[in-house]
Amino acid sequence: NTAGLTFGAVDCVATAKMNYGNTNSGGWRKCEMRTSAMPILQSGMPDTLAKVKVPYVDYDNQSSILYSDDYMFLPAEKEVFGTSYYSPVAEANALTLFAYYKNGGSKIKYLNGYENSWWLRSVYSSHNYSFCSVSYGGLADSRTASSKAGTAPCFCV
Repeated sequence: NTAGLTFGAVDCVATAKMNYGNTNSGGWRKCEMRTSAMPILQSGMPDTLAKVKVPYVDYDNQSSILYSDDYMFLPAEKEVFGTSYYSPVAEANALTLFAYYKNGGSKIKYLNGYENSWWLRSVYSSHNYSFCSVSYGGLADSRTASSKAGTAPCFCV
């Protein structure tokens, strides 16, 4: 499914963990970022957000594309970088680069005026305890699921 218009945070709105334990099992659909942090952020938004099907891959089954219905979500590695550095190839093959990044938009995000690393919804395909992220300098990276990083959500209208 494609959205009419997708918005993404230019800077981080908060810091959070993807999971309280170091696991990416269940991928985006079952992570605590999606089930706890996103609803809190969504509560401050207007009711006009569109629910969209967000493609993701679970670490336990990296060949199948799964979908979650979300009002707010994190971008995937392919949507930010246009390729797969750490995420599963099946996920990357199902997605496209967001126009903002394709047109040279900055991957560096700030929190309280300081550069901050930030989460992506993609699992790290080689580690069952990490998710993909973007480094302070705007490069592809990964972090253990229980570490804190910036949250820069997307939503559609």
